[in-house]
Amino acid sequence: MIKFFRKIRQRLIGEGNIKRYLIYAFGEVFLIIIGILIALFISDWNNDRKLRKIEVENLKLIANGLQEDISKIEYLKQQARQRIDRLNVLDSLYKSPNPKYEPKMATLFGEIGWAETLELNRGPYEGLKSQDLNLISDDSIRQGILHIYETAHRQCETSNDWMKQSAINMWEPLMANFHLTTLNDLSPMDEKNIWKNPLIPNFISYQKGVLKEHQLDVFGRAQKEMIVLRDRINRHLAEDD
Repeated sequence: MIKFFRKIRQRLIGEGNIKRYLIYAFGEVFLIIIGILIALFISDWNNDRKLRKIEVENLKLIANGLQEDISKIEYLKQQARQRIDRLNVLDSLYKSPNPKYEPKMATLFGEIGWAETLELNRGPYEGLKSQDLNLISDDSIRQGILHIYETAHRQCETSNDWMKQSAINMWEPLMANFHLTTLNDLSPMDEKNIWKNPLIPNFISYQKGVLKEHQLDVFGRAQKEMIVLRDRINRHLAEDD
C-alpha cells in the first residue's frame, strides 16, 4: 500500500501538476488521520471490553459473597428466635411458684451464657478494592458496595465484639452455679436452690436483649441492605447479557 501511494506521488510530481498533487497530498493526510482515529477507536473499544469483563467478574463475586452472608444471617436469625423461645420457657419457670429441675432443662440453662457470632465474607470486596473501586461503572452500585462493606459490616463486627464480651462477662459468674455437661448445656450444682438465685433471671433477660438487639436487629438490617444490593447487581448484570 505504501509503494502504491509513493508511485502516485512521484507521478504527480513528475507531471508538474501542483494542483492535483496538493489534492492528492490532502487526501493522503486525510486517510492517515482516519486510519489513526479508527485504530484509536478499536483500541479504546478493546480496552473498554477488557474493563467491562473485569467489572462483571468482580460484580459476580460480590453478588455471590452477599448471598453467602445473607444465608449466614438468616441462619443466625432463626437460631436467635429459637434461643429466645427457650429462654422464655426458662423465664416462665423462674416466675412459676414451685419449679422443679429436670435434666432436660440443662439445654435451657445453656442458652444463657453463650453467643453465636457472624463471620462475614469480605474477600470479594477486598479483591475489588485492591484493583480499583472505580471499575464499577454504576454509581449507585458502587456506593451500595461501599455502604455494605464499610458501614454495615462494621456495625455487624461491633455487634460481634459486644456479644463476645457479654458472653465472657456472663460465663464466670454462671459457672459458679453450674456444671458444663456438654458443649452448650449447663447442669446446676444445686438443683433445688438454683430457682432462688436472683442472678439467673437477670441473665435471662439480658441475653434475650442481646439476641434481639444484635442478631435480629443489627444483623437483620444488614441482611435487608445486602438483599437490595444483590438484586441491584443481578439486574445490572442481566441487562448486559
